Amino acid sequence: MVSGGSGSRRWTGPGRPERGSVGLPVLACVTVVALAGAAGLGRLAGASRAAARSQAVADLTASAAVVAERAGAQRVAAANGATLRTLDVVGGDVTVEVVSGGSVARASARPGGSGGVVPPSAPAR
Repeated sequence: MVSGGSGSRRWTGPGRPERGSVGLPVLACVTVVALAGAAGLGRLAGASRAAARSQAVADLTASAAVVAERAGAQRVAAANGATLRTLDVVGGDVTVEVVSGGSVARASARPGGSGGVVPPSAPAR
């Protein structure tokens, strides 16, 4: 069947897809891509959180190493679910590497002038 006026023709017979039928497959594809992206972001956030936790444990372990040497550093690492991998002392600076939840983190500390611990980049008081 042909319909229309003033010289325009439009086929509306059987076998011709309806105009809006492309919308559903496109919507399904967009939904699948969005869900895959959200899952990827979730994994990235989890990995980022694990790395941040590892770094916090490394910082704490380095501080403990300054005050309580290797035995204290190992106790602090273990209490926080990590393993002390390395502990290096150069001058007064202590550098540790810990493994926590599959992430490896490194931190340094040195004794402060008032008995506290300051990061190596900060000036001692």
